[in-house]
Amino acid sequence: MEREHQLKFCSVCKNRAYNKTSGIICGLTKELPTFEEKCDTYKEDSIAVLRKKIDKAKEKNEELEQVTVVRRGSYALYFVGILFIVSGFYEAFFIKDHQLSFGVINWVIAALFIVLGVLVNFFPFVSLLLGTLLYLSLNLITISIDTSNILTGVWLKVIITAYLFYALITSRNLPKRQKNNNNLILDQA
Repeated sequence: MEREHQLKFCSVCKNRAYNKTSGIICGLTKELPTFEEKCDTYKEDSIAVLRKKIDKAKEKNEELEQVTVVRRGSYALYFVGILFIVSGFYEAFFIKDHQLSFGVINWVIAALFIVLGVLVNFFPFVSLLLGTLLYLSLNLITISIDTSNILTGVWLKVIITAYLFYALITSRNLPKRQKNNNNLILDQA
C-alpha cells in the first residue's frame, strides 16, 4: 500500500501522532502505518476532516483567484490586439495619404498579441512575459519616434501595463503551487 493512500486515513485519525523524522505515524504503535486496505484501529477525527475540507476549499479558491488574474492578463493581450487591429484600419484607410503597409504592420502586431493571449492558457508565464515585453517595447518605440506620444492615452497604458504585470507575477506562482501540492514534506502534519 502506498504511503499516500495510508495518509488519507492516518491524517484524519484520532490515533495519529507525529514524528519529526517520519511524519505522521500511528499513535498506538509509534511507527509508520502498515495496513493495506483499511486500518482496524481507525477512528475518524471529525475536526481534522472538517479542517482538511476547509483547507482544500481555501486552496481551490486561491487557485481560482490566480487563474482569474491570469485570464485577465490574457484579456489585456486580446484588448491590445484589438486596439492594433482598429489602429491598423485607421492607418491603412482613413488617414490622409494613408498607406496600407502601416495597417499591415499593425495587423501583424495585433496577431502577435492575440496569439500570446491564446497561449496564456498553455504557457501562462512565458506568454504574459513576452506580451508585456512586446507592449512595453512598442510603447518605448512610439515614444522615441514622437515624444508627444508619452501622454497619449496614458491612463489606458497604465491600466494595461498594471493588468499585464499583475497577471505576470501571479502566473509565476502557478507552477510552484502545483509542485508543492504533489510533495509530501513529512506528511505536512
